[in-house]
Amino acid sequence: MLSKGKAGQIFLINLLFSLRCIKKMKLGIKLKIEKYWFLFFIAFFFIFVFLYKISLKDILKTVSLLELWQLLLIILIYFMISASFIVARKYLLYSLSYKPRLKNLIFIHFASMAAHYSTPAKLGFPTSIYFLKRFDNVPYATGTAMIIIELIVGTGLCGIIALLGSVYYMTNSMKTLILCFIILSMLIIAVIYYAGSILKKSSINSRIRKYIKDVNDAFSLMIVKHLIIYVFIIFAGRLLASFNLVLMCIFFSSKLSIYHALIASSAAFFFGAISMVPMGIGVREASLIYYLSLVGVTNELGLLIATIQRLLFTGLSFVLGVLSGTLLGIKNIKIESVQK
Repeated sequence: MLSKGKAGQIFLINLLFSLRCIKKMKLGIKLKIEKYWFLFFIAFFFIFVFLYKISLKDILKTVSLLELWQLLLIILIYFMISASFIVARKYLLYSLSYKPRLKNLIFIHFASMAAHYSTPAKLGFPTSIYFLKRFDNVPYATGTAMIIIELIVGTGLCGIIALLGSVYYMTNSMKTLILCFIILSMLIIAVIYYAGSILKKSSINSRIRKYIKDVNDAFSLMIVKHLIIYVFIIFAGRLLASFNLVLMCIFFSSKLSIYHALIASSAAFFFGAISMVPMGIGVREASLIYYLSLVGVTNELGLLIATIQRLLFTGLSFVLGVLSGTLLGIKNIKIESVQK
């Protein structure tokens, strides 16, 4: 008969072992999805075809309506969207008192995208930080501050647009919209306050605390005016993405307002980002199809648009990222140095 103490220890050991196995299994699944994302996407494509009872014959017929100049225009807007994010990063670093070369930022942008799409973890973030340090001597703490601001503003802006737009569109009530905005603001303030209280309680002499202090010092260089301008640049990128969605609907003989396109594209990006599914595969497409269906776009056309966006934009980003990584010398970088 085991004592309560030994039984508790055995239970704890088994629990930790189970959690470790689950963690390894999740990492393995994530690695498989990101390595074979195209096959997973094709699988999700046929799942959506089955669930929404879409005719493949009708999809192929609709695809034939797309002309070459229309495809080239969609690709051109993709490059304009990428350019807006590169300009936003340059302005953000300028606000943090650094002036990296535009050429390097272009290569780093696409190289980090390729790192996102080809690794089991989001190595695009540390890759960006490493390259900025290597080529433009931007400190790691400043690079970290930059990534945090990009994540908060980019994901947060999409989340706010998706939430407020969805509430207003579904309820058509300004009072409900204002109430949601107040609740969201209170939640953001509470999270910031809670995060600050945790940092204050951490050990003063710890290496982590020192690094956090360096990051905080980098944050202190950002003034409100620069942050507002940065948000507007990111918002301009979202508008371009929405305009691209409107154009694709027009090309396929459908109608979509820029307002509804902004909500649909922002919601798809946001839910894909917070889903923790690698590259948001399946989640982003399902969200886009759902929001487009609310404004009268057929499921068949929604799936077609989601497929074009995934294959075209992800594929282009990956190819350009591999080329950029080669030019930057990414093959000569040790994984350990990137993950620091």
